[in-house]
Amino acid sequence: KDTYVVETTLTITGRDPQATRFICELTYVADVLLTNIPEPVREQTLCVDVPKYLVEHINDVIDHAGRAGGLPGLKVEKIDFLALYKGATARRAAASH
Repeated sequence: KDTYVVETTLTITGRDPQATRFICELTYVADVLLTNIPEPVREQTLCVDVPKYLVEHINDVIDHAGRAGGLPGLKVEKIDFLALYKGATARRAAASH
């Protein structure tokens, strides 16, 4: 009951004015055990903190794949998971009224 699966999927597209040079889609999954954490904090942890942590690992995979493909080092720009979470929470609240 305290175990959760958090899945973070990113699609990264590299383009220049002439063409799309690469597309990389990566899904990274974590099994998370959270005990004795109240609901509001638990939801935010699962929707903000865990994906933020996963992106650090996604960056390593993307960087390695890019270098293996002859590209310079690649990094995912910072993603504001807190803003995404707040936006989704606000939309859910608005939809329930």
